[in-house]
Amino acid sequence: MRIGIDARMAGIHGGHGRYLRHLITNLATLTPPPDAPETVYTLFVLETDRALFTHLPSKKFTLVTADIPWYTLREQTEFPKIIEAAGVDLMHFPHWNIPLRYRGPFVTTIHDLTLRRFPGRDTSTRGYLLYCFKKIGYRLALRHAIYRSQHIITPSKFVAEEIRHWYPSAKTPITVITEGAPHVEPATTQKSTSPYLLYVGVAYPHKNLLRLVRAFMRYKDSRPEDKTRLILVGERNRFYLQLEEKIASQFPRALGHTIEIRGAVSDRQLRDLYCGARGVAYVSLSEGFGLPPLEALAYGVPVLASNTSCLPEILGDAAVYTDPTSIDAIASGITTLLTDEETRKRTLAAAPTTLAKYSWQRMAHDTANMVYWAG
Repeated sequence: MRIGIDARMAGIHGGHGRYLRHLITNLATLTPPPDAPETVYTLFVLETDRALFTHLPSKKFTLVTADIPWYTLREQTEFPKIIEAAGVDLMHFPHWNIPLRYRGPFVTTIHDLTLRRFPGRDTSTRGYLLYCFKKIGYRLALRHAIYRSQHIITPSKFVAEEIRHWYPSAKTPITVITEGAPHVEPATTQKSTSPYLLYVGVAYPHKNLLRLVRAFMRYKDSRPEDKTRLILVGERNRFYLQLEEKIASQFPRALGHTIEIRGAVSDRQLRDLYCGARGVAYVSLSEGFGLPPLEALAYGVPVLASNTSCLPEILGDAAVYTDPTSIDAIASGITTLLTDEETRKRTLAAAPTTLAKYSWQRMAHDTANMVYWAG
């Protein structure tokens, strides 16, 4: 059986890229059970990302270049032809952007329904007409993915329940296959001479970063002697630039000093940032899984998280929770996270139990066992 995997997003920063890289790397280590069909994989990749997969065994993996940007007309018209020419028996799309003209059998991983829950104008940097066009395209593509898939994979029960809520007539089977957390020894770091609270991720509106910044400044006003800074780490796209402009207008003296926007960093730099942080804040309005909080816990760093969407399901007792819609509540959560030693110890003591539930290798095995090998 030849399984095709759309790996064009493998090189991007953020959750989708990490999901793909871990899925594919761990598939290479799996041995199918005796009753499973013999399985080989065709990866559809950007030319610039081929180096990510040169370590894979050639008998099991074939790379096919598909230099086609996602969310484009070319994706709809050209990509299906490339897939069909490769002769795959089953296609795995790790996102909802499936070409409407593709007629072969496929499975889909739907990481979240954030754009369905928050379809506002501020989610796009495009002009109004193009925004409306892309909104319609998103709805069509998502509906196509949900109704035409042989199987849907979600990373949390929350996302599975949202699919059933928004698309109650869909009969496609859904399997929850959670993602992984880094396998590292919790780091014990000395107190930094320049302490900081850390956020890791993109700056899309649902990430709620402006409220986080306002809450942090409220915390600082209540404790002027505290030298803690807020460091935001993530790919510096238009949404981060917009956030920077808003911070500069509201807190002009804070930007670059009390609040620092780092942009994208290397894996080593990210590890160092996690290890040195007093805490990690993740007060998103909507998540499908939430990798950064798990990464923080793996490095022994306490987490402030939203009490909504999937985060309580994923993090369990290993986080301080807050209402992400309230600046006062977030500021109170920051105070608890940074100053309440008993709470910090309690949440970190729960971290090993939480982290033990998540494994990239188990994710790859469950995906193959429940979706690929099951036919």
